[in-house]
Amino acid sequence: MRHSKLYIFIAFMAFLSGCYTVYAPAGKLAESPEEFVKSGKGGWLSIRLKPPHPQAMSMQGGEFLFQDSVNVYLLNKTVNQYPKSMIDLAVLELMKKRPYAWWWILGSASTISHGFGLIATFPLWQIVGISATYGELWHDVYKQEKPDDSYWQGINVLARFPGGLDADQKLKISQ
Repeated sequence: MRHSKLYIFIAFMAFLSGCYTVYAPAGKLAESPEEFVKSGKGGWLSIRLKPPHPQAMSMQGGEFLFQDSVNVYLLNKTVNQYPKSMIDLAVLELMKKRPYAWWWILGSASTISHGFGLIATFPLWQIVGISATYGELWHDVYKQEKPDDSYWQGINVLARFPGGLDADQKLKISQ
């Protein structure tokens, strides 16, 4: 009974660590900023479309190739174009997340061996663990509901072709 609250707390922290959604499939995100820059690829852009679009309310995603004044172009097996006016939610991810939540959970659980020192070390683990985990989850993630022109201009540098493509190249993609 004495340790039941600790077990409940640890289970709750484990539950919270799984609350963040990573939209990019495994292997599609860079491991480090250096890898992202060297790859020459764009970030992984996931979008949710508004009704009455046929793919509305489900997340569509792909490598962020480029955008123009009307459309966003994503690569996922094939190149897909989506009208910006139909996008309800956009989430751009750049790098794989590190498992800080597990570090936080295990570190917190280890304080049980600290005896009276637990009074100081357990809260310290909570402050540092929560801050590190939260920071890692939202680092290099650019999320916006009902994205506007300022959002698209802000993430444009993270596309594979930030300068866009000329008319002939766009025509080849749309065919």
